[in-house]
Amino acid sequence: MMALDRPKKPLVRMHKEFICMSAANTWGNGADRQYVGRNQQDTAFVERFVQIDMDYDEHLELELCPGKGDMVGKLHEFRAKIRNNKLERTLSTRFICRAFNWMKHGKEEDYIHEMLFKGWRPDEINRIKGSY
Repeated sequence: MMALDRPKKPLVRMHKEFICMSAANTWGNGADRQYVGRNQQDTAFVERFVQIDMDYDEHLELELCPGKGDMVGKLHEFRAKIRNNKLERTLSTRFICRAFNWMKHGKEEDYIHEMLFKGWRPDEINRIKGSY
């Protein structure tokens, strides 16, 4: 049961099919170099959840960008290189969807790369793009 701020039915019972889930970018230990605005969570709170490492769904990203499999594939390659080079950079599903939208509106692949690599150091860009 849970108490709610409502006069007529202040107590609510959990539905038999209720499932509580939570998602986060960190493991509850607070800020790190990539996610600086995160607060540390109380250990008792964190231990109430089973923590599962979840990655990006590359099949979903392809489905979200119909007809642009080559562009999405190239961004997936970039993401793999980001990981392999242990760079503290993110190439999110959100960015891939934006890239798809830019291409639908006439932008070229060079524009997408320019937007992705804004603010990156030249050595980081070289590790990802290499001789591309």
